[in-house]
Amino acid sequence: MKKAEPDYGLKPGDELIQCSKGFTWTATISTNGPKVPDKVIVVKEYPRFVEVEAHFEKNGGAFYHEAINKAAVQAGDCYFLRMPKHE
Repeated sequence: MKKAEPDYGLKPGDELIQCSKGFTWTATISTNGPKVPDKVIVVKEYPRFVEVEAHFEKNGGAFYHEAINKAAVQAGDCYFLRMPKHE
């Protein structure tokens, strides 16, 4: 059976960048509507979604878990890039 969504090879701790298009990041402490997170860290990649932790340092230091649907990425409704690792 063919896999519907690709495996992006994301590992726990990978940082994602350019995660603002197509997401409604709503910090629980926010009263001014959706916010763009300062940092997005991968918790785990699953077959149909990527679990991430969105950090809002500029908005009181809040963070929360969110799932990025891989079907939405494939459809072009949202996108992300993995931050390159520098060793």
